[in-house]
Amino acid sequence: MIDRKAFWIVILLVLATTAAALWRLSLLPDWHRLPLGLPGEHRSVSGYALFAEPAALLFVLVTPYLGKWTSQASEESRQAWRRWSSRLALFSAPILALAQAFLIARSLSLFSEADGRPVEKILMVLGGLLLVAVGNALPKMPWLSSRIRPLRLDPWQWNRQLRFVGKVTVGFGLFFALVGPFLPPESLRPAMLTLWVAAMAANIGYRIKVRREASPLS
Repeated sequence: MIDRKAFWIVILLVLATTAAALWRLSLLPDWHRLPLGLPGEHRSVSGYALFAEPAALLFVLVTPYLGKWTSQASEESRQAWRRWSSRLALFSAPILALAQAFLIARSLSLFSEADGRPVEKILMVLGGLLLVAVGNALPKMPWLSSRIRPLRLDPWQWNRQLRFVGKVTVGFGLFFALVGPFLPPESLRPAMLTLWVAAMAANIGYRIKVRREASPLS
């Protein structure tokens, strides 16, 4: 459910980032630990961190198609979602690829931790601003009816759900852009993962709540 140009750009970036991760792991004496910064700084993360960005790129690619296969709507609504998903892919994919390149460069001791912090902050701010833009745009998207009955929402339920998801996404983006750059590097990923899980749980809980409410028109 994204246009051909966006699809192939994301596919190429998935392949490139995955190949780069495998190449970097092949150079490590212990692929469980990925060194960061200059040799004397003694900082490292799990080698699995190299696959975070390829996984995120796959998520960006697959999610629109899951939405297409599990939903039914008019062609006009589908076109609106296709344009939105394509723009989101074209903005987010380069940011994720740059994050992967930055991580590999740090692991190769091309610059110190102190020199890399400004780049980390810029990437986090860009990612946060993208999430804010996504959160603001979501409530304006047209209704899609789910093919899966337990997931189906009426138009008024859909609108409320999207407004809630939009607010959560904006909050997540603001945290990412304003707080993330000041978190210690070792606690950044755990904090973001915790927030993401909390956001998903809140989304599911709100969807259940909305489905149980009576229509305001009844």
